[in-house]
Amino acid sequence: MRCEVQIDLDKIRDRLFSDKTLRKKIFVDLEGDAQATSTDELTIEQCGIRVIEALRQAVSNSPLAENFTNIDVFCAAVWALGSNSRSGQHF
Repeated sequence: MRCEVQIDLDKIRDRLFSDKTLRKKIFVDLEGDAQATSTDELTIEQCGIRVIEALRQAVSNSPLAENFTNIDVFCAAVWALGSNSRSGQHF
C-alpha cells in the first residue's frame, strides 16, 4: 500500500510568519538584529522570499535542466545544513 504525502508549503509559510515574535526571531537568527527590525512591514509572501534569499536557496524554474558544479552543490549543502543548526529554526 502506497501513501502519498503532500506538503502544503503555503500553510507552513503562513504559520511561520503570522506570529510576529517568531518572525522576528527567525530573521534575527538569519540576518542579525539590525535587519530583523524591518520585518513587521513585510507581507507573509515577502518573508518567505527573504528567507530563501538569506539561505541562498533560490528556486529554479527548471531544476532538471540546470548544470550545477560540485562547488554549487557543496555550497547549497553547507547552507542547508547550517540553517538547521540555528536556534531560531526549531519550528
